[in-house]
Amino acid sequence: MNRRDRPGAADAAAAAAGRVAGERRVFQNSLSELAGAGEWLRSFAVECGLTHEVTHDLDLALHEVLTNIISYAYRDNRHHEITVVLREHSNRISVVVEDDGVPFNPLTAPPTHPAATLEQSPPGGRGLRLMRSLVDELQYARRDGKNVLTMIVVLDDPFS
Repeated sequence: MNRRDRPGAADAAAAAAGRVAGERRVFQNSLSELAGAGEWLRSFAVECGLTHEVTHDLDLALHEVLTNIISYAYRDNRHHEITVVLREHSNRISVVVEDDGVPFNPLTAPPTHPAATLEQSPPGGRGLRLMRSLVDELQYARRDGKNVLTMIVVLDDPFS
């Protein structure tokens, strides 16, 4: 679903060539890392010329994923690394998050349905619903003992 504009994107030659640019960062499993992850993502979004809407959606989705990993993925109190890769493709942005936490496939988690009021809402599941609403595609794999979640946002063709 192409629902996003991309003013200020890479020039037509780079887009036509299918250019892929990316950045990789490693964060610790600490909630104090969230602010730095957000700043990094927003800087990447500016470099890519993304709209405020796309930037906001990606920032919120990444924040939700990292918060869930940090809060629920580890059964010990040791330090763990969470790798995030941001990639700009000619017509989409992908965010790949890799962690060594307990296996969890968000694609198989049953969707929750909104309750009439917050008080009636059972705990859990709201973050997954939010994340699903913010990105166009989710992919999950378990590779080499790690969860690998890919979030994709499809961009409107800026040259059409």
